[in-house]
Order: sequence, then structure tokens, then C-alpha cells
Amino acid sequence: MIEKTKYQLTCDAKGCKNTADYCFAVKGRIGQVHLCTQCVKQLGSDCAKIRTPKSPQNAIKRAMEDKTIKEV
Repeated sequence: MIEKTKYQLTCDAKGCKNTADYCFAVKGRIGQVHLCTQCVKQLGSDCAKIRTPKSPQNAIKRAMEDKTIKEV
């Protein structure tokens, strides 16, 4: 999905004037978005804040829920 860029372009992030290191495809006229290393890291950390993985349900809690369902 994200790959190293083959060309020397500027970063597409607003206000960033660094040279782009990575690119990824998008729909529409643009076709590709080019980002520098710092913007890729910032984008990753922003996405991690929005979407955090949920921990798996532990075996004891699952067994207790199964037990209460069977009793009802």
C-alpha cells in the first residue's frame, strides 16, 4: 500500500516543504500522495490515537459469561 517514491518531489502535507520519501495511491485526479518520513510518522501516530486495538477477552471472563448464559 505505501511504498518508497521513485522521484524527488516535495511532501504533499500542508505546510511541509521536505522531500517526499513515500507515496500511496488514492482515487481521483491526484493519483498518488507523497509524504516525507516525519509526516508518515505523524500520520501513523494520529491514526493510532483514533483507532486503538481492543484486547482479547480472557478465558476466565469468557467462561463466566458462558456459565451465566447456560444457567438462564
